[in-house]
Amino acid sequence: MIRAVFLDLDGTVYRGSEACPDAADSIAQFISQGLKVRYITNNSGARPEAVHEKLARLGIPSEPEWVMTSGMAAAKEIAQLFRQVGVIGNPGLTELMIEAGLGVVPFGDAEAVVVGLCFEFDYEMLREASDAIRNGAAFYATNLDKTYPYDGGRFAPGAGSLVAAVIAASGVEPKVVGKPQPVM
Repeated sequence: MIRAVFLDLDGTVYRGSEACPDAADSIAQFISQGLKVRYITNNSGARPEAVHEKLARLGIPSEPEWVMTSGMAAAKEIAQLFRQVGVIGNPGLTELMIEAGLGVVPFGDAEAVVVGLCFEFDYEMLREASDAIRNGAAFYATNLDKTYPYDGGRFAPGAGSLVAAVIAASGVEPKVVGKPQPVM
């Protein structure tokens, strides 16, 4: 017997700022049938509260506690083993690391490096992160999605594109925590 429905967000429930066709009605129907709905996303910088607000604007039922992100999974996983992390990611990923009790430090002081989607990614980040990994910092990837969908049926580079650059520069494969990995 099905008790819950786990839904991806980007490209499944919405694309950028647009709801996918029939998403709101389908999700409302799941809930009316007594099913629990949960949202899982590889958007590592997404905050559950912000996802909830976006879904509400689109007329899609949600609550912040229904949302699990790859950033949340990464923070939980890293905090079990380390105290200091270097972050390549959007601000939400950094905030999640801090909320998990991790110190966000320069890469040279990091015990672990986490890579997620980062709109400010640059060569210096790549150099410093790959140096830290080659010098023994553990390497985590929030996900390996090479692209993500947004408005108008277009695609933007995803976290996996940045992870690929760090793999190439460091020569090290990361521990991946996002979908479809068991950690998520």
